[in-house]
Amino acid sequence: MSRRYRHRIRPIKVDPENPWQFHVGQSVYVWGFDQEFTFTIAEQLRLGRLDFPHYVITGINGDQWTVPQLHLSREQIAPRK
Repeated sequence: MSRRYRHRIRPIKVDPENPWQFHVGQSVYVWGFDQEFTFTIAEQLRLGRLDFPHYVITGINGDQWTVPQLHLSREQIAPRK
């Protein structure tokens, strides 16, 4: 095993009572969408068997999508190389 990989990233601690990383009204970037545009958080939802955090986001033209928290960022999302 290579020594350069022995350090691990610390896991993010998630409070099950308050798992939200974003709030209603906040502007965010969304994975899979053009990074020149931001979306506004309209609603927080807990979906799935594990009540995982999801958000209803609104685009500049008023269209809405429901996306998981993992697809959102406060900063532009750069494509992997």
